[in-house]
Amino acid sequence: MNKIYFLRVMRLLILFSIAGFIHVSAASYSQTVTLSGNGISLADVLRAVRQQTRYAVFVNMDYLDKTKPVTVNAQDMPLADFLDMVLKDQPLSYSMDDKTIFISRKSTDVSSQMEITRHPELDSGTQQPLTGRIVDSTGTGIRGVTIRVVDAKRGTFTDAEGRFSLAVNEDDVVSVSAVGYFGLKFKVDTDLKAVFVSSDLPASAGVNTGSRYIPNERDKKSFVQNTDKGLLITLVPSISFLDDVEVTVNTGYEFIPKERATGSFVLIDSALLNRTVSTNIIDKIKYVSSGMLAIPAANRVANDPEISIRGRSTIFANTNPLIVVDGFPYDGNINNINPFDVESVTELKDAAAASIWGVRAGNGVIVITTKKGKFNSKLKSTVSSSITIGKKPNLFYQKQLSSSDYIDIEEYLYKQGAYSYPLSTSYLVISPVVQILQDRTEGKISDVEANSKINILRSTDVRNDIKKYLLQPSINQQYSFNISGGGEFNQFYLSAGYDNNVGTSISDKYNRFTLNANNTANWINNKLQLNTGILFVHSNQRSNINNYSAIYPYESIVDNKGQALATTKDYRLEYVDTLSNTGLLDWHYRPYDERRSNYNSAIDDYKINAALKYQFITSLSFSISYQYERGLVNQLTNYPVSSYYTRNLINSFSIIDPSTSLIVNQLPNGDIRYNSQQEFSANYGRAQFNYEKNISDRHYINAIGGFEIRNLLSNSNGRSIYGFNFNNYSSADVNYLEDYQQFVTGGSARIPNYNGQTYSIDRFYSYYINASYSYLARYTFSLSGRKDESNLFGVKSNQKGVPLWSAGIKWDLSDEKFYKSKLFSPLKLKFTHGYNGNIDRSVSAFVTATTGTSSDNGINRFGNYYTQIVNPPNPSLEWEKVNMSNIGVETGIGKNIFTSLEYYIKKGENLIAFTPNAAQTGVVLIKGNAANLTTKGIDITLNTNNINRKIKWTTNFLFSYVTDKVTKYKIASPSNGYTAGQNYNNPIVGRPYSSIFSYKYAGLDSAGNPQGYLNGKISTDYISISQSNNINDLAFNGQATPQMYGGVRNTLQYKGIEFSINVIFKFKYFFRRSSLQSSGIYNGDFREDDYKNRWMKPGDELKTYVPSLVYPPNPSRDGFYQYSSVLIEKGDNIRIQDLKLGYNIVSKNRDKFSTIQIFVFANNLGIIWKATKTSLDPDYINVYPNPVSFSVGINANF
Repeated sequence: MNKIYFLRVMRLLILFSIAGFIHVSAASYSQTVTLSGNGISLADVLRAVRQQTRYAVFVNMDYLDKTKPVTVNAQDMPLADFLDMVLKDQPLSYSMDDKTIFISRKSTDVSSQMEITRHPELDSGTQQPLTGRIVDSTGTGIRGVTIRVVDAKRGTFTDAEGRFSLAVNEDDVVSVSAVGYFGLKFKVDTDLKAVFVSSDLPASAGVNTGSRYIPNERDKKSFVQNTDKGLLITLVPSISFLDDVEVTVNTGYEFIPKERATGSFVLIDSALLNRTVSTNIIDKIKYVSSGMLAIPAANRVANDPEISIRGRSTIFANTNPLIVVDGFPYDGNINNINPFDVESVTELKDAAAASIWGVRAGNGVIVITTKKGKFNSKLKSTVSSSITIGKKPNLFYQKQLSSSDYIDIEEYLYKQGAYSYPLSTSYLVISPVVQILQDRTEGKISDVEANSKINILRSTDVRNDIKKYLLQPSINQQYSFNISGGGEFNQFYLSAGYDNNVGTSISDKYNRFTLNANNTANWINNKLQLNTGILFVHSNQRSNINNYSAIYPYESIVDNKGQALATTKDYRLEYVDTLSNTGLLDWHYRPYDERRSNYNSAIDDYKINAALKYQFITSLSFSISYQYERGLVNQLTNYPVSSYYTRNLINSFSIIDPSTSLIVNQLPNGDIRYNSQQEFSANYGRAQFNYEKNISDRHYINAIGGFEIRNLLSNSNGRSIYGFNFNNYSSADVNYLEDYQQFVTGGSARIPNYNGQTYSIDRFYSYYINASYSYLARYTFSLSGRKDESNLFGVKSNQKGVPLWSAGIKWDLSDEKFYKSKLFSPLKLKFTHGYNGNIDRSVSAFVTATTGTSSDNGINRFGNYYTQIVNPPNPSLEWEKVNMSNIGVETGIGKNIFTSLEYYIKKGENLIAFTPNAAQTGVVLIKGNAANLTTKGIDITLNTNNINRKIKWTTNFLFSYVTDKVTKYKIASPSNGYTAGQNYNNPIVGRPYSSIFSYKYAGLDSAGNPQGYLNGKISTDYISISQSNNINDLAFNGQATPQMYGGVRNTLQYKGIEFSINVIFKFKYFFRRSSLQSSGIYNGDFREDDYKNRWMKPGDELKTYVPSLVYPPNPSRDGFYQYSSVLIEKGDNIRIQDLKLGYNIVSKNRDKFSTIQIFVFANNLGIIWKATKTSLDPDYINVYPNPVSFSVGINANF
């Protein structure tokens, strides 16, 4: 990393003070509470209770100073049970009246809570006891009311019935105060009569707010009455209560209270994020929310994303959801974000939730909110550390031929003369076994010697050497530290993180350093607010891009003495041996010596943002914000002169000087380097008006409107360096245009050239408005509109932009007076409809071209550079649009169950796809608006409180169903063979995009040949079957992505111990497995399954479906069998994804620490059920499954 560059970043960081975070997660309004987190202050807990239940909460804030933070994990817990739990070990108790919660001190004798001073005046009779009762407006006694003689250290509290007794003198002024009530004062007159003096009630008299009546001055005097039984004082509940902490939906543009959000969203709070151990934020949001599907790399179809929100919205355009970090799109590598800096993640799923992002929201939006500071907060710090150890991959997972079986095949092929051509040369590759067989044939060794050597190879399995010498357990280390705090007018947060990962391959290493800072400052009586932030990331990844892959199953890479062995690579071993003393570089390939990393990718990424907001009046503000983001990726592939790659290339371009018979190197001697650099910079600007007004507790209006600009510049360049000398950083020039003679074959070739550069710039301009209106907090309506314009689309002005909109409604049905059901409460209904968009950056309305291709170095056969048309002109090009509708219901069932159900439909319109073009133009296919796609689905969430005693047990159940269908596509599949093998390139109308088609399988004939159908009749005419267009001869098996998926997460708590386990499932999807292929077997591929199950003799066709091996192989026969229906397997499975066990320690002395959590975590625990009877894991068809990993860590808050 450049030193000056780093110092500049550090100077910027010094300008920012930043703040930590308190995690509170909550659910919707109800008489149940959902809250999770460690070390939460009791004040924040009560704020969440107020927000979720709509109960007023009254508490003396001084009482909270002596309380302990709590650790809680409640899912839709009844309110009373929740309060019992959080106040159990606190010096406070509570009572509830109607929709009000009163928090008071615990005491069996309320008078003992205040010092009662005994005065001699009372003994001499100068003081007299004043007795009475304090009640609320219903006449119910109020416990814990403070009665104090003003300017004297005398006072008491009321008991459970509201009664009190206090020694007073005549003319004493007595104050009465209670949490949640307006206080008052009275004067002691003669005969212990009380005279009203004043009240804390507001001056506004006789005002009816719609929810309560504020008495006038005449009414106030009636609060103090002298009766025959003593004084009777009536207190009025105060209007003010504990400040709200609202559960909000972060759209990236604004925070919307959850109860007023009509759209579909999922909030993943900090507690749920921190449940998973990973350096990658994406890993932390997988498998924890409905509607989000994680697609393993091995199972992705065409352009499938790593994570998908509610299925597909496009065909060939971008399928990734938009990532937003702190209000702006994030164009950097998502792996750069330190998960420890993330406070919450909001998943926006429908048009109303995501429409504010316009054309980039068609695939859903993931809004990441990083941790911020807190006003009026003491300095806090958090230290987190974990270590994760993973097993080595299971190399025996993929089925393959044993070394003995493979040798049997080689012996068979040798007898058939299959190796005649390579044996006729001195250099073409032949295996060690074939060499032994040839030596025996030529009489160089005896039968006994040959059999002895072959038997040694039969008992050798190369996987054992790979596992022992080239693989290792993975080790991931994470460290994070942050400090936060805030005063009356500012808040700040500063964090640093370091990750150090070692992969399962000896060569793989990754480390990352992050610095994050943000600050908020208020001025001018909190009317002007400035937010600033900076993020800096430096990461380094090392690997070996030439990892060893065995050619034969019986290879050995190390001898008995631990010395590296040479294995077959490009040329015959015996031929390479003869070149040892010719002046060439050593041409042997030794995998053990090549195991170190030769590839390095260094990433520097930083973003700087600032926002200024001015509050004109309480309801109206204006904000401007700006973000600059820059990313730089330096990739270096370095091949030292000692590496096989460099030695092989230098030797290949060497010739023998005919005059001297000496070796002449046409490539310079030295290291070979391929350097590439990718850089992007993005500028975002936004100006926005914000309006929020609550009128008489009946009408709530929220609206934003503004415009934004975005400029994204990307460029890259590559360079090839030959003859590099690390000592003086020198290199030599080479001629890429000359054809050089090759040493081994005598043919010609050009020196590999990776020089090149690219440049692109995207400009966007958008303006938008988003508004919502709520009446009685019961009916909510939302409406949004946006127009995006870009330099990518349209020649005419009206084609450069696309208008998008959404509308929604939400009805809190359970708040209606006519609603009487206690079983389903609360009950909320919502509906949204609108348009989002999508973008395909590979197309443009204008002609685009590139200079040459990498395969020929961009140079034609005449030695000149040439240009290829990438994108022909398309003046009618338009944006992709996604029409989305969503209907949902949220309800509680009894006291311990909360559920939500949503049905949605998405219609992708004007999708970018290939379409025929007039042949005379020279371009027969162009990409344009030529396809439509419809996606439908259901999302269900069910949370239950199973046990709520000393042991607490909660369950979170997620279920999603999604399916799509191509409704328009202009190019028909040319043949059944194309449909079975490449359906994703030409989707079939009326079927899902990820459809799996296969040849209908009719079993084996008596000769062991696979049989299919041609025009409905059984046939072995494989070429005709493949070329047929009769779709009825194909079977539609289903789709490659799951239609049903979800999970069940159970959490158990006992005191400070917490255990959770996450089980996930995927149903209704299929995969195609590989099987025995004559072409593969006879061409040296030993990674074949079903060899033992093949047809070998007549009658086997009755007990096996695996064809016989035939020589010479028939590629059409193999292709038919590989794409036949018999190799389609169900992917349905249930697996234990992970589990976590933690112990939370809450400090009694907060001067030392607040909370400490110690945990262990296990990931990728494996399948517990699958539909396929094969040994394959449906998520890892042709790759090794992710090994089980175990983590241990600690989080400490100070």
